[in-house]
Order: sequence, then C-alpha cells, then structure tokens
Amino acid sequence: FDCCVASLANIGSNYLVGNKEAKRWGTAHANIVPYQAFKCSDDEYIVVGIGNDAQFRRLCELLNVEHVANDTRFSNNKDRVNNRESLILILNETLRQSTVSEWL
Repeated sequence: FDCCVASLANIGSNYLVGNKEAKRWGTAHANIVPYQAFKCSDDEYIVVGIGNDAQFRRLCELLNVEHVANDTRFSNNKDRVNNRESLILILNETLRQSTVSEWL
C-alpha cells in the first residue's frame, strides 16, 4: 500500500498545492519536460527523461539542436513545462529522423 501512495506523490502535491486535478499524460510526466517516449524512424520508441537544465543542454547537443537549448522558452524546467507543446513538437521531429539504434 505504501508504494501505491508514494507513486501518487506528484499528483497529490499538484492538487493540494496548486489545485490542479490530475490528467492522463501517457508516457509523459506532468512536472518534467521532456520526459516521455518518442517514436523514431524505425517506428520504435526511445524514452527521454531530462532531470535538470544541464541534461537538457546536453540532450540538445547530442541531437544537434543546440539552438533549442538557447531558446528562452526552454531555459529551465518551468519554462519547458509551460511550453511543452512547442518543445515536444521539435523533439518529435528531430528524433523521428533516425532509428533508435542510431540515437543510442
């Protein structure tokens, strides 16, 4: 039972602190962006989970989209969450250009 309650920590906090009701995010995370599965050119998926700003900059370098790391809409996680749709569109287009094994 403790594990079930612990797994709801983010959802509970969002509701109690921000009065935000939970919604379905699929493989994505409500509070961290990017943090989800992306389809690659081989129709296989790769999961990207970025936990801090330095990791985001490194991801952008690895994907050859350094300009995205310098975009003020994506400066920090709060900005990335607020601009989720724009960022996910860019990452979807970028990751779709190669296979999972090529990215790895």
